Amino acid sequence: MRVIAPGIRQDTFFVDEFVPCVKTYRDPESLEDVPLVPGLNKLDNMLRWGFIKKVYGIISAQMILTVIVASVIIFNEPVQHFVTSSAPFQISVFAFSFLGEQPFLS
Repeated sequence: MRVIAPGIRQDTFFVDEFVPCVKTYRDPESLEDVPLVPGLNKLDNMLRWGFIKKVYGIISAQMILTVIVASVIIFNEPVQHFVTSSAPFQISVFAFSFLGEQPFLS
């Protein structure tokens, strides 16, 4: 053991070979060791990963719903005819899409 500075020995501060030190924590949902993001503590990192999982879950649900609705419209002839030929339906879909963008309704 080599003394680098008073109170600091080589075996406690450095390793002989360069091995990147990656801190991990055990994810409570998947029970796997997940690397921490540098500069964040364990709680901040858990909140960050939870937020990312939530966002990807919402996006996945929207994509699945979009595929289901589009499939029904494309592969069902009566529905396809109704959607393409009904002016009141088209106007209502157009109006509801703009109402969903208004911040006072969210």
